[in-house]
Amino acid sequence: MVTTWGGDEASRLPEQARRLSVLVADDNVDAADSLAMLLRLWGHDVRVAYDGRTVLQLARESRPDVVLCETDLPGLDMTGLAAGLRPALLIAVTVRGRLADRVRSREAGFAYHLVKPADPGDLLELLAGVAWRKGQVALAEVP
Repeated sequence: MVTTWGGDEASRLPEQARRLSVLVADDNVDAADSLAMLLRLWGHDVRVAYDGRTVLQLARESRPDVVLCETDLPGLDMTGLAAGLRPALLIAVTVRGRLADRVRSREAGFAYHLVKPADPGDLLELLAGVAWRKGQVALAEVP
């Protein structure tokens, strides 16, 4: 289990602060669409890309809070992909789970590395932490 923050603070945030803009990037269409469906059920605004070039285009257009990305997307290497997706929080969601793969994704700029099939509880906790931080920033900006 991933721990990013404690308690149920996110439930006290306004719904808009809990909703994230998420970009799912995976060349496996079924995996990408299934993950997007789950994220929409959780209330997030989701876009989907199936190749590296499209994910970069969608990231420029939508400026997502989070990118859930297969690390072996056609059309772009992982380092180039990660550089083009910042400042979004980058989460690798991949079948590659060896230590060397985790180190490679970290060096490329991914904050987290989840192995497929990703545990929905881990993903939910990561996203709740991001939403909580987003809500705290929004609250701090209120005059």
